[in-house]
Amino acid sequence: MWTANSAREQDFEEKLEQFLRRVLTSSARRRLSNLELVKPDFVKQIKLLLVELISNQKLSVPVTDEQLKTILKQFQKRREIKIRRL
Repeated sequence: MWTANSAREQDFEEKLEQFLRRVLTSSARRRLSNLELVKPDFVKQIKLLLVELISNQKLSVPVTDEQLKTILKQFQKRREIKIRRL
């Protein structure tokens, strides 16, 4: 059973990466990859947020590095606010 979940998770990760390769510019992908080395959990949340924003047509494709920087700043501000409230 564990291997089935692991295989599903790996398949999901592969599909997510394929999707992001199509919608992010090379500079945006590079920024996300660099950030993932330091904050893998944060980047995973950002990737899921990007999928949601693009799926809901709230973000135009391709996503540039400047757009990604804006999203990262906004997401970081939301996280800081949540941390302060706790």
